[in-house]
Amino acid sequence: MRRRGLESEPRPDPGTTAHDVRQDPEQVRDHWTPERMREAEDAPMPKRD
Repeated sequence: MRRRGLESEPRPDPGTTAHDVRQDPEQVRDHWTPERMREAEDAPMPKRD
């Protein structure tokens, strides 16, 4: 249901992944050391049927 004058937020297409990032970029850079990057694993992604 839509009300006049109010736009809903755009939704990602089915099968896509969206994520809002609210972390401090400097803290993220400090966290991801070369060793952590080498040991990182791919994030699980949705599979199409």
